[in-house]
Amino acid sequence: MGELSVLFFIGTSALGYCGTGEGAILLENESISYIIGADGRSLGLVDKRTGEDYLAPGPREAFITLKKDGKEHKPSACSYTDGKIVVEFEEPNFTSTIKVEIKSHYLVFEVDSVSDEDIDELAFLTLRVKPVKYVSAISGIAADDEFAVCLRALNLQVGAHIGGSPPTLSAACYPKYGLKGAKIALIGCPTRDLRSVLKEVVRQEGLPYSPLGGPFAMDAEENRLSYIFATVSEQNVDEWIRLAKKAGMGIIHIIGWWHTLGHYEPRPDLFPNGLEGLKAVVAKIHDAGLLAGMHTLTGFISPNDPWVAPVPDKRLAKDGAFTLAETIDGEAQIIPTLEPPGDLDTVWASHSRGNVIQIDDELIQYTGLSQEPPYGFIGCKRGAFGTKAQPHRKGTPVYHLFSRWAVFFPDMNTTLVDELAERIAYVFNSCNFDMIYQDGAEVSPDGWHGVAKMRQAIFSRLKGKVRVEASTWNYHSWPFHSCLGAWDHPQWAYKRFTDIHVQNLQAVRKASLLPYQLGWWVIKGPSADSRGMFPDEMEYLCVKSLAWDAPLSLQGVSPGPNPPNARQEEYLTMLGRYERLRLARYFPESVKEKLRAPGAEFHLVRGADDKWDFIPMRCIKHKITGLEDGSSSWTVENPFSPQPVKLRIEALYSCLPYDAEETMVIAMPEEFKVVQAANGIECAVIPSADKIKAGGSSVCFTARNGTKNRRGAWARAMKGFSPPLNMNKYGAIGVWIYGDGKGELLNFQLRHPRYHYFADDEHYVDVDFKGWRYFELLLRERDAERHGNYLWPYGSIYSVYRAPLVRSEVSELNLYYNDIPPGEEVRCYISPVKALPTVKVKLINPSISIGDKRLLFPVELESGQYIEFTPPDECRLYDERGALIARITPQGEVPILKAGENKVIFRCDPPQGYNARAEVTLISSGKPIHALSSGVLRKGG
Repeated sequence: MGELSVLFFIGTSALGYCGTGEGAILLENESISYIIGADGRSLGLVDKRTGEDYLAPGPREAFITLKKDGKEHKPSACSYTDGKIVVEFEEPNFTSTIKVEIKSHYLVFEVDSVSDEDIDELAFLTLRVKPVKYVSAISGIAADDEFAVCLRALNLQVGAHIGGSPPTLSAACYPKYGLKGAKIALIGCPTRDLRSVLKEVVRQEGLPYSPLGGPFAMDAEENRLSYIFATVSEQNVDEWIRLAKKAGMGIIHIIGWWHTLGHYEPRPDLFPNGLEGLKAVVAKIHDAGLLAGMHTLTGFISPNDPWVAPVPDKRLAKDGAFTLAETIDGEAQIIPTLEPPGDLDTVWASHSRGNVIQIDDELIQYTGLSQEPPYGFIGCKRGAFGTKAQPHRKGTPVYHLFSRWAVFFPDMNTTLVDELAERIAYVFNSCNFDMIYQDGAEVSPDGWHGVAKMRQAIFSRLKGKVRVEASTWNYHSWPFHSCLGAWDHPQWAYKRFTDIHVQNLQAVRKASLLPYQLGWWVIKGPSADSRGMFPDEMEYLCVKSLAWDAPLSLQGVSPGPNPPNARQEEYLTMLGRYERLRLARYFPESVKEKLRAPGAEFHLVRGADDKWDFIPMRCIKHKITGLEDGSSSWTVENPFSPQPVKLRIEALYSCLPYDAEETMVIAMPEEFKVVQAANGIECAVIPSADKIKAGGSSVCFTARNGTKNRRGAWARAMKGFSPPLNMNKYGAIGVWIYGDGKGELLNFQLRHPRYHYFADDEHYVDVDFKGWRYFELLLRERDAERHGNYLWPYGSIYSVYRAPLVRSEVSELNLYYNDIPPGEEVRCYISPVKALPTVKVKLINPSISIGDKRLLFPVELESGQYIEFTPPDECRLYDERGALIARITPQGEVPILKAGENKVIFRCDPPQGYNARAEVTLISSGKPIHALSSGVLRKGG
């Protein structure tokens, strides 16, 4: 029972608790007193040092509850006998005994018996605690800076929920995973002691853990290492080692090395010597002083794997079962079933649930569903994925296969889980890998239990000191999970996205007790969807990484002669300099605190004393959409002392005119319908003949803000496309708008169907004008940078900042108002919306004027190309990928940015028949901040 014991309260005297009632149970160890009433309610969870009760005020939750037939029941009586808590329920008639072990620093509860297995759920510890600063569903803690409460499941029979307001910590077990033997630990201790207590728990209670994971993770220097994603081969491993060292990456993370997901044989084209070749590559990485990471897709089985074709394994996961209504031959295109197919997807796509059924040893893909008699699957492709089409008898089971990300999975209740785990572990152990990334685990069948079972099955077979990361931050995997923060990279608004990531870092790191990274990041090149990355955007990420001591994981790097971004070597050199300084802890906390400010920009410099320092910077972007629409003249604020201007001019893409024959009308005004609005907002869309500019019609979109707040004042109209609209030939939309000049925001937003990754393709118009004005909104210029300035009824970091629009399947065009002035009505007229093809044009002799000085660049600047000018005379012309085209000599005097406001004018010889479109970035800088280094690193870097 441990050094402390179970006591009973009689009356009201013990520890000052009042109203506990006769027969209340006190469970007490060195840190906490946990009191359970005779009716099964939790009455107190007390920090013994201070006497403070950490249960939330108000009605107390039952220590144990059960669900039967969907209804929750609370106990009628609770008593303690021979080291066990006996809990009785009157309705339904049910009894359970919970064995209690009191350890010095934690309590263990285990379901010892139940009188009836025919229940839905047994929740055998539920605590509603006071509001605290740090709550984490992965670590299981709710804590402030003084005291922490934590629930840790001790086996996979237990599911846990941690969250809510006030925070609730709850553990439950289920008949399908086994009720008897379900086991949890309750920890209550000073926050400073929490990790040491959790180390004791995972060691003493037999949990699978890593010396680089869970409670040990913050101590491990290996978790501070950054890694580079690398498609390594026997032939190119030396080049990858060079790139990793240049970038300061301590780990080469090998991706795409498998021939199929499932059996995980090395790819013959990368490793002609098979597993021995892969093993030799890892050895070479180790010899270079680096670690090797192994990427996996957790539980994924690709359609070309031997477990799928030519004979599909019977142990593939299924999420639907039907009965063949008639005997069919091997050519039937309709699969009749006795049951309706229900709400299944009919496409094979990354975010669909798949469209594959299995009958005997055949896989069949369908494209339609018959929900009325005769039921069945229609438009079928027989013998899918290399299986054999064959006849099937009436009454044969028809199974719908569980699918996500266009792959299959093992049934979590079969030996296929273990066989798949063995395949991964065999490669990992044979090659002596140091790190594993368990990607894709969030979509395992059987929910949290499937995720936990698959991840644990793999990890428990790995040998050595293993750094573990994963795409899901699963509660049960926390004891061996090493690092969080592996977000996918953005394609727009790199700096804003970094700030959002850093904001998440601050809260999650303290609550999860795990290190945090700022990857996955990409040295991005240009595409049809977005432009490439500029140097100041790369440095912004590097600064925040150093400031927060957060490693990075880097994608999009190529060892070949033509990487996606031609400035790859320059960026890797920059990153390597920052990484070496970060790992050496070169800068003191006082300096890093300055670097952490959201939006604050800095540039790393080396002083005359050979010490590293930072200078503050400000990069101010401005978009020119035409020389006659007022955008070519603007004002910028220089917060520093007067200085010669430093700048970048990027020529943007243009598009065909609104009236060109190659354009396509995608929305007539009368097709918009009001869908929704925020509380207090009234809106309408009314076809109008009063104000018409183009296309023969217009719509009047009105909204009235009946609230006192401008923020969150939005309204939405929408046009849907069924079937989805194909915009593959178009890269922009064109629209005439009659503005009311009240300063509201219009947002033209395109979306695609949900079976592709959600995307919110944002394009903003500030209604700061009156009368008609024409707007060209290019898809590659998504307004993600400003999304967070407003409150919207949608949006995620991925849908806004990362996911491109699938142009071949546009499902809706949304028209939003936002930022509507309080107490006012806004009213805009909108022409037919057209899709426009984009084109490359040339801006000839672009120039910048500030004050009485004008600097002209004698060049034909084609769309995508950009100029970087650093005074006094360094000027370079780059192509769209960042490849240097030429050094050029500007003409005129270098303008001076004075302190405070500066009026800037952009001019050029515009392209014939098109608007002159450009983005100008003015860069100013301050004095060095005089960082005092720790003296650890002086040379190199």
